[in-house]
Amino acid sequence: MLFELQIQGYKPIIAQPEKNKSFQDNPSEHYELVKKGALTQISALSLNGVFGKKVQKFANQLLKLNLTHFIASSARSSKQLQLRSAVDQIEKKHGSSIAFTLTENQSSIRWKSSGRRRTNSV
Repeated sequence: MLFELQIQGYKPIIAQPEKNKSFQDNPSEHYELVKKGALTQISALSLNGVFGKKVQKFANQLLKLNLTHFIASSARSSKQLQLRSAVDQIEKKHGSSIAFTLTENQSSIRWKSSGRRRTNSV
């Protein structure tokens, strides 16, 4: 399926892999998808511990192993606060270079279905 999407010109983005039990139990599944060209987006709420310590720990593992490409807020309210807090945590734990890359990647997404850019700026 991943290959079929790619030959149609899509770049698949796996949202919130840190919350996926299958990936938590078998991280190599996640790695294989990334290796084959999928991008991944972690949630600011996950990094902030909203979904529990296990999800937070796995999100940080994905960052440490360079297996995620974007960070976004899934919160409907206080979106900017959650995102800023998560980016601050990334800077402290993983360095400002990774935090910068994740936020830059997020702002460069082009949504193929509408042809317009959507961004969550920090």
